[in-house]
Amino acid sequence: SLRLEAMANGTVNPEIEVIVKSKAGGEIIEFPNNAGDLIEKGEVVVRLDPETEEARTKQAEAAVLGARARLQRAKIALNDLKVKLARQKKLFEDGIISTQELEDSETALQTAGAEVSIAEADLLHSSEALKEAAERLADTKIRAPFTGTILKKFVDRGQVISSTLSSASEGTQIFSMANLDKIYVTAGVDEVDIARIKPGQLVVVTVDALPERSFEAVVERVAPQGRTERTVTVFDVVVRV
Repeated sequence: SLRLEAMANGTVNPEIEVIVKSKAGGEIIEFPNNAGDLIEKGEVVVRLDPETEEARTKQAEAAVLGARARLQRAKIALNDLKVKLARQKKLFEDGIISTQELEDSETALQTAGAEVSIAEADLLHSSEALKEAAERLADTKIRAPFTGTILKKFVDRGQVISSTLSSASEGTQIFSMANLDKIYVTAGVDEVDIARIKPGQLVVVTVDALPERSFEAVVERVAPQGRTERTVTVFDVVVRV
């Protein structure tokens, strides 16, 4: 079989790497794992003291109940004014009340309708706040999103982190992890050699950490466009180890 020689240095990367974050606030009471530990998908890796987020969630629940009650009262008031206006119209037709009294009832009805709209908006706002509070409370138990290895811990047991009250914020970084089942090497290949490299070709990979070993790999993809590196044009080639 034909063997082509094209040497290139590259970087080793996992298939999946994520930074796990939390929107919850409180003291970290459990974080027993260290970098290099394997964790299972769904496993609770970090626990925060839930006291702060539980209190906020109860406050948000109370706000929803209050907003719901205000909306109910506003709807009752609106219905009462609708009935009253119907009576006022008949009294006006019979010449018993004045135009001003009829107009006052119509204005009151419009105001009551606006109050219902405001109460509906308040209920929607408080419901969203409750949803966010519930999410923060759930984040006091931080679970592994997939089975993988912890790469770095950004916080540790005993630290107090701030709650992320804004829905636009992504939360506090807790740890990073990766799936190391599949490893990829991205190497910059000189434009002189790139024409001979195609997906599916077998590759031999060596790493500095294990100089006595070599690993079989397969070309996964070749970048369609080159980039300049020290005045030389190279193409990124990704190989699956």
